[in-house]
Amino acid sequence: MDSGPGFPEPAREILRTLAHKAHENGMDAVLDAAIKRMFPEPFIASNPEIINRRRQKLSEANQYLFANTALALTVLDNSSNLSKIKKPTLVILGLEDQATPPELSFQLAQGIKGAQPIELPSIGHCPQLQNPNAFLKAVKPFLGLIN
Repeated sequence: MDSGPGFPEPAREILRTLAHKAHENGMDAVLDAAIKRMFPEPFIASNPEIINRRRQKLSEANQYLFANTALALTVLDNSSNLSKIKKPTLVILGLEDQATPPELSFQLAQGIKGAQPIELPSIGHCPQLQNPNAFLKAVKPFLGLIN
């Protein structure tokens, strides 16, 4: 879900910046940027309760672990491993995702033989929070559950 084999250099630089800000100044320094990467602006404006809960949870995260995770993503590159995946694979992608842009999810799906990409229009990085019904509608059939 909203994933890719790795990040191109411009995205890596954003991750490095987030890591540096979190490490040096704490989680409050990255909250606005993180929220904008997770959710489209219209959703942010019309769902203050969900956004406030996300902000609260993110503010409680350990700033050093957040920074280390962001830095780890700058060296991640699983492109060469995708062809080794032989299991049925569902790739869900929010078409408004700013954290992992859709083209990265499409790369992931293209690299895994038989992967099934499902596009969720107007959805950002967190479809399970932004539109749980659309998320479940995408996942349930893949899992063999009645929709």
